[in-house]
Amino acid sequence: MPVLIACRLFQGLGAGAIQPATATIAGNIYTVEERARVQGYLSGVWAVAAVLGPAIGGLFSQFVTWRWIFFINVPVCLVAMALLLRTYHEKVERRRVHIDYAGAALLTAGMSLLILAALEGGQAWAWDSPPSIAGFAVGAGCIAGFVAVERRTADPVLPLWVLSRRLLLTTTLVSLGVGAVLIGLSS
Repeated sequence: MPVLIACRLFQGLGAGAIQPATATIAGNIYTVEERARVQGYLSGVWAVAAVLGPAIGGLFSQFVTWRWIFFINVPVCLVAMALLLRTYHEKVERRRVHIDYAGAALLTAGMSLLILAALEGGQAWAWDSPPSIAGFAVGAGCIAGFVAVERRTADPVLPLWVLSRRLLLTTTLVSLGVGAVLIGLSS
């Protein structure tokens, strides 16, 4: 079990980088006018994968072996990597950047606490219990600290101007809603 947990952690870290990397590559390859259409395609792929992935995993577990659940992505990733290496040439602007460790830590802690409090409230503890109230309060405090840090840092994790543009804010909220529905369906 510890090996499975460690492998799932490792896989989760890699999977968490796929969506932002895909959006970044699409942003570099396509013009501003083409990006909306391409992002629609990418969202469609995510929707199909969210439905087919667990189904294929179930088929492998039932009819082949559960171990193939971990290996099925390897050939797909190798093909994708070969295509990227052959065709994608990124233009990199070299400059010294400051990594926003404080912002990243505050965002991670704040969102983790808010999610934990929302998930466990009413289940593991009462909504008005000290752990629930503390989770929401400390989580909100971390998010407030995150906003304060992002206003001051030279290279923020999330530039706050992004939230002041109506189109970006709307598409972010729609993506959040779609993600919640898809993850809710698969859960």
